[in-house]
Amino acid sequence: MPKAIRKEEILDILRRYHYVTVKYLSEALYISQSSIRRDLAVLETQGLVIRSHGGVYAVDNPNTLTPFLMRLQENSVAKRAICRKAAALVSDGDVLFIDGSTTCLFLPEFLSEKKNLTILTNSTKLSDLLLENTNATVYSTGGIFRISNEPVLTGSIAENTCRTFHSSLMFFSSRAVSGNGIITDLNEPETHLRRVALQNTEKAFYLCDNTKFRHTSTFTVCSVDNIDGIVTDSFCESAFSSPSHLSKII
Repeated sequence: MPKAIRKEEILDILRRYHYVTVKYLSEALYISQSSIRRDLAVLETQGLVIRSHGGVYAVDNPNTLTPFLMRLQENSVAKRAICRKAAALVSDGDVLFIDGSTTCLFLPEFLSEKKNLTILTNSTKLSDLLLENTNATVYSTGGIFRISNEPVLTGSIAENTCRTFHSSLMFFSSRAVSGNGIITDLNEPETHLRRVALQNTEKAFYLCDNTKFRHTSTFTVCSVDNIDGIVTDSFCESAFSSPSHLSKII
């Protein structure tokens, strides 16, 4: 396959998925991983992609649905570091709401030493990990199972469960947070569930890797003004236009 056509094929895949791994591209295009890496290096110098941890992002495209397994792999080192910091905020006996984002799936391994936790989640995958890694009492929201893309529960049943559950801490993530502090996501049912949970928690923390700053997706979750902290791996001073938003960084 000629290089020019190959690069267009790579960009076409990224337009659909936003993030893919080098391995995925290699298998999809029947090209060696070393050739894919060389193509990606050229595309990055042209400002068309961003390479990261064995994969590649489309530039400025937070509104494309990325397959669940790919999102689980992307920025996994950063997500693990974020969850380690988030777990340090948890005390024995806390009651937690943890959403179904892929970032939060790294939390259970850092909660293993905590005692007497009670945790509500809308993620069936997270429920399994919590039961494997902790001694917490784990509750599921119930609801509609979105089996077509990822193992999360949404809908009126899940929302009603959140309304009856008061948490001391809430951990959640999303697709993007803008420079003026608006947290947004692509999926409307999950966004609405987060808004309900936010009304029933004492403290809320947004888990955000550095790729999500200064971007905007489709549906508004909340403002940074409405939460207690942003747990991140790294950020730059230009992430927010307001000093009050910068003060929320943990």
